[in-house]
Amino acid sequence: MQRSLGNARDDLKQSTRKMFEAILAEIKDLKAIQAQKIAALHERLAKIEEVMGQVHSRLKEAEGRNSNLEEKEATIQQEVAQLRKSEHLLGDKLHDLENYDSRSNLRIIGVAVGIEGQMKPEWVHALLKKAIPELTGDLTITRAHCVSAHHLPNAKYPCTILVHFADYQVKHRILFHAIEKRTLSTPEMPQFKVFSDMSALAALR
Repeated sequence: MQRSLGNARDDLKQSTRKMFEAILAEIKDLKAIQAQKIAALHERLAKIEEVMGQVHSRLKEAEGRNSNLEEKEATIQQEVAQLRKSEHLLGDKLHDLENYDSRSNLRIIGVAVGIEGQMKPEWVHALLKKAIPELTGDLTITRAHCVSAHHLPNAKYPCTILVHFADYQVKHRILFHAIEKRTLSTPEMPQFKVFSDMSALAALR
């Protein structure tokens, strides 16, 4: 009987030991599974941190590009303003140059087109001398040409002749006498007038 009790205790111990071993093995497996899950979670967190880092880096780059664009836009606006200022100054200088060149120009209006030689300085010189006998000496005419938009050869339409003088004071003397006479005339030209020339910009103003 004592032997049977001893065998029963041994069996109980053995079964208890096996049960504990099984429980320990299951706990070990659970720990391994948990460790794998934790490792996978850490890996995912690392990837998320990497992606977040890339996003942050791209945001910084985008902010830098925006900042550069704003700086470039401000620079371009300054350059445009400077170009406009330069354009205005150049326009004023061009206007001054045109006025300076035009100060020696005279317009003869009302001359019939088709008279042979009328575009030559010699012909204009003789015309002005006949119309204004008070003029003496050389009139220093360097060029003369018709600026009428409607010009037909051998036609009797009035045209405008633009005359340039080497000496602008001669032009002023002609204007002085023309203002006194109001209308000029010669045997060939019954009626014509002379006016001071001006730049296109001054004419618009």
